[in-house]
Amino acid sequence: MPTYSGFSKSVLFNPAGIRQTNARIKLVTWNCRALLHANRRLRERKLAILRKLANDADIIFLQEVHGELTLFEVTLRDVCRDFWVSHSFSDDPGTGSVVTLVSKTLVPDGSNVVSIEVAKSRVIRTIVTGVNGSMHLWNIHNFGINAAALADVATSLRADGRETHLHPNRLVTFVGGDFNFYQPTTNMWRWAMCWADMN
Repeated sequence: MPTYSGFSKSVLFNPAGIRQTNARIKLVTWNCRALLHANRRLRERKLAILRKLANDADIIFLQEVHGELTLFEVTLRDVCRDFWVSHSFSDDPGTGSVVTLVSKTLVPDGSNVVSIEVAKSRVIRTIVTGVNGSMHLWNIHNFGINAAALADVATSLRADGRETHLHPNRLVTFVGGDFNFYQPTTNMWRWAMCWADMN
């Protein structure tokens, strides 16, 4: 099920460069396990959940979307009208894919949203800039990431963590995703070391 978090918006940090009436940025992360499922009934149930989330969230991190970008945009044209779509789709429509949705109410100008694919279909970094600050949004699905890609992710995440600590009034880094920490593995320890370095 989706996980919700709320973080305060401040006068110093406002990615849209305008004063918002809501005092909190609402984030949600959800491993939707085949949002664009071939089974119509399952797909409609999942799409209904996403539409409900989109009514209240500013940023939505989705993992295991499956499908491909055109299908996502056509199926969810109503959601795409209200959100900027940052994505990394798998070459195999039956697996993987991550999408980060950023509310157009929070960030009205799409040129302020830049997406960087860090690990194909598994990790994207979305940079949101504004007059008073910026956000780095990491969407991570820690599954099937090879060691080299994982090292790149950890290096970039550490760098964002250091920058956030140096400029806390102008930069914030959010990490959402599915980390698959259910059994001790080398992968888990790499992530743990990355978090330790950031804090």
